Amino acid sequence: MSESFEEKLIDQVRNYPHLYDVSLPLHSDKYACQNSWREISDNIQSDAETCKIKWKQVRDRYVRARRKMMEKRSGDGADGVFCPAIVRRLGWLSSFINHRSTETNFPQSRPVSKHP
Repeated sequence: MSESFEEKLIDQVRNYPHLYDVSLPLHSDKYACQNSWREISDNIQSDAETCKIKWKQVRDRYVRARRKMMEKRSGDGADGVFCPAIVRRLGWLSSFINHRSTETNFPQSRPVSKHP
């Protein structure tokens, strides 16, 4: 897929908030979402399934890049953190993404004692 396809897709999806804002009632209406994807696919001359898959890939790439960028923002040199183009392009999406906290299932490590 070309860069312009991604840009067109991003612009089109932005016009349909219920596709990315889970707080909207239409987000859970599968028929409304199907119709929206059909309209998007018509506007950018592609099929709806390809648009949905590509949107998920673009969104996932944005989330990973943003998370990686935020992890590097502490300590010395935090001002010089590289901001990928995808983060700048999809900055409007940040208020709709909630990162879940994770827990480890590994037990806490025990201090290693030295044997004489």
